[in-house]
Amino acid sequence: MEKQELETAVSEVKKSPIFRKLLDDLSLITKIDFKIKPDINSGARFETDNSISFKNDGVIGAGALREELVHALQYNLFYHEDMEKPANKFNIELEAHIFVDAALTLLNNKFYEIDSNTIGYGGTESLKDAVIALMNSILSTGDFSNEQLPLYREVANNWYQYSGIYAESFPPKALYQYIKNRRI
Repeated sequence: MEKQELETAVSEVKKSPIFRKLLDDLSLITKIDFKIKPDINSGARFETDNSISFKNDGVIGAGALREELVHALQYNLFYHEDMEKPANKFNIELEAHIFVDAALTLLNNKFYEIDSNTIGYGGTESLKDAVIALMNSILSTGDFSNEQLPLYREVANNWYQYSGIYAESFPPKALYQYIKNRRI
């Protein structure tokens, strides 16, 4: 694995106070190993053995690392084996995508639609509008709370990056606990 690319990605991720807290909390309970695995079906993937695999050196970057670190947080601090249940996959992925967008929105004090992890490359206008409304609400309140839940559901109803449906019975615990305006 290209150590310099990983160090650069970690340094970029640490610019966010939310991600610094995530990394600090993870470091107290586990060690994350990093691997190159050309056979994975995505650019990067968190595995429940507490490893993050990258398809190749070229995909090592802050963007991929942020989402996989959220999955590590979800697994180790919140959902454990429930994360592996197919019925929870949609909620797990949605929460991870929104977590990244929300952390960066609070860091930048602005939502950049072009960089949105949730909207992606094929997001519909309905999805864009829903994500913008959610991020603006998080920005105005400084956190994710029950106040944003209707907006979160609206994003879920318009999000098609993963198959499945939003399960009301599986709340976004990581968003509630971590998406707070944490200044340096």
